[in-house]
Amino acid sequence: MRKPTIAAAALVAIVLAGCGSGSSTSAPAAVSVPKDFFGVDPGVATDAQDFQQMPNAGVETVRTGLSWSSVQPEQGPLNWRVADVRVAQLAGNGMEFLPVLASTPAWIATPPATPPIGSQAIEAWTQFLKAAVARYGPGGTFWQPAEGGGPSPFHSLCHCDADPMPISSWQVWNEPTLSHYFNVSSPVQSYAKLLQVSHDAITSVDPKAQIVLAGVPGFGTKGSENAWQFLGELFRTLGNGDDFDVVALHPYARSTSQLELEIKKVRAVMNENGDGAKPLWITELGWGSGPPDRFGFNKGTQRQAQLLTQAYSLLLRDRASWHLDRVYWFEWRDPPPSSDLSCSFCGSAGLLQNDRKPKPAYDAFTQFTGGS
Repeated sequence: MRKPTIAAAALVAIVLAGCGSGSSTSAPAAVSVPKDFFGVDPGVATDAQDFQQMPNAGVETVRTGLSWSSVQPEQGPLNWRVADVRVAQLAGNGMEFLPVLASTPAWIATPPATPPIGSQAIEAWTQFLKAAVARYGPGGTFWQPAEGGGPSPFHSLCHCDADPMPISSWQVWNEPTLSHYFNVSSPVQSYAKLLQVSHDAITSVDPKAQIVLAGVPGFGTKGSENAWQFLGELFRTLGNGDDFDVVALHPYARSTSQLELEIKKVRAVMNENGDGAKPLWITELGWGSGPPDRFGFNKGTQRQAQLLTQAYSLLLRDRASWHLDRVYWFEWRDPPPSSDLSCSFCGSAGLLQNDRKPKPAYDAFTQFTGGS
C-alpha cells in the first residue's frame, strides 16, 4: 500500500466537506491506496516523450491496447515488433502495462470490433493470447537474456538498466455493450464465451494472471445496456465469477453524484452474486475541457479540473468500502484537432493540451499523485 501526499489527503477532506455528493462528507483521517492506483488511458496521442513525462506526473500504470490485428495482420507468424516497443517504453519508465486485448484481424473477420466467434477464429485468438503471455508475462521471453548472455529484448529496446515489469493483469476487450466496439447481435452471450476461452488460454500459461473484465460505461448510450444490467446478465450466463478476477467500469457521468450512483449499482450486482470481495477497477474516467454542450461531458477548462478533484476525493474516501484498487484517467493528452473522435469529449479530455501544455486538470491530478 502507498499513501497519497499529505496535501492530497487533506484535499480529500476539504473537497468532500463541500461537494454535496449526497452521502456523508467526512473524510477518513488517513487515506491509503494500493500501488498502481493512479493510472491513465493515454488515448490516441502518445509517443515516447509522453511515456517519459507520465512518471513525473505520478502515473503508475497505463492502460492501452494490445492489438491482435497489429500483431497478426495476416494469417501466419505473429509479429511483436510494434508491441515490443510499447511494452519496453512503459517498463523502461517504471510503469505497469494493463493491456486491452482486442481488435480482430481482417483475415478472421471485419470490422475489427467483431470478436472471434467461430471455432477457427477462437483457436487463432487463444494462440495469440498464449503467445502474448509467454512473451510478456512472468518469465516471458521478452524479459530473458539472449542466448550467450546478451541483453534481453526489453533491455535492447529500452537502452536502460530498468528492472523487467512482466504483465500480470490482462483486460479482455473493451466496452462490449457498444456495437462499435463489440459487433455482435447478442453481446452478453458472445462476451461470456470470449471471456471463458480467454481466461483458459491466459491462465494455461500463467496460472496467477489476473483476468480483468472489459470496462463498460455506467449508463448505456441509446440502444445499449447499463453496466449493472450487463454485469447481472453476465453472471447469470456464466453461472459464477470464476472466469474473472476484477470487475471494470467506465463511469462517465455528468456529475460526481451520478458517478457515485454508477459505482454503487455495480457494487450491488457484485454483492448480490457473491463476488463482493473482488476488486473494482475504473479503467476509464474523465471529462472534456471543451465548451459545455448538450451531451454534458464537456465542462470547460476550469470545471474539468474541479470535477477531477471532486471525483478523486470521492473515490479515495470510499475506496476501501468499494474495494476500488485502480483508477485510469481518460486521457493523457488531447489528440490532434483533425483526429477521428469516438465521443463528444474525446478531443479535450486530456490532462495536457495536444502541444503538451498542462491544463488545470493536470495540476489537480498531481495534487493526488504527488507528481509534478
